[in-house]
Amino acid sequence: MIRHGASKSGIKNADKTNVKTTLLFHRSTSALNTTVETKNGVVELGGKASNAAEKNLASKLVSDVYGVKKVVNTMIVQ
Repeated sequence: MIRHGASKSGIKNADKTNVKTTLLFHRSTSALNTTVETKNGVVELGGKASNAAEKNLASKLVSDVYGVKKVVNTMIVQ
């Protein structure tokens, strides 16, 4: 069974909304300060994090999104 918005090969570019929504609903991460790009199940996070814990948490939360195979986190801690 394939969930809505997912394919057998992973998440589609259109599903970066699912990643942003995941970050938006967690009080310790900022979806507004985070850029998201997706391709073939690989998610690249960019932008700014207020501390290392927020950067690490963003990676963890995104890795739990259905269809994500790998997370590349290039966020800058400010």
